[in-house]
Amino acid sequence: MRPGLYWGYTQVILQIILPMILLSLLSLVLYRHIMNPLRELERATRAFSRGKLDVRVRQQLGNRSDELTELATTFDQMAVRIGELIVNQRQLIADLSHELRTPLTRLDIALDNLQEDRSDANIERIQRESRHIRRLVEDTLTLAWLDNERLALHEETLDLVDLLDVLCEDAQFEFPDRQLQCQLPET
Repeated sequence: MRPGLYWGYTQVILQIILPMILLSLLSLVLYRHIMNPLRELERATRAFSRGKLDVRVRQQLGNRSDELTELATTFDQMAVRIGELIVNQRQLIADLSHELRTPLTRLDIALDNLQEDRSDANIERIQRESRHIRRLVEDTLTLAWLDNERLALHEETLDLVDLLDVLCEDAQFEFPDRQLQCQLPET
């Protein structure tokens, strides 16, 4: 039952080569188990950095439940938050651009009128529009700060009649050649 001459070879195979083969196979399986999620995370990070804001990783990892899955979940949460911030920033810039055009147009009209006839109404209008633009910029900066900080906001009441009065005044100023009649309630 003894291998005789081959005992030395058998001993080397059983003690060195076979454990090395098993260790290599185990290492390969562990390497793939660890590296595949990291590669998915790397691909997602590269895609996200190129502007693809809807990329997510957690779904691609399947039913895993380990630290790499937690990392993928954290990446997905970060991607959602950054995507929301970028979309909000773009919307804020578009809204600010739109909101600033109207008072700037009224300022241009008031300046044109001021050049024609030096009335106090035009100077008051320019001052009012200037304050309005300054308030818009300050409110926009405050809104951007609040959005980044995620603070709780409180409700404020607004009298719509006051808002409509301002809109009617603006319309009358922009179109002085037309008659505007407003019948509004007290509040």
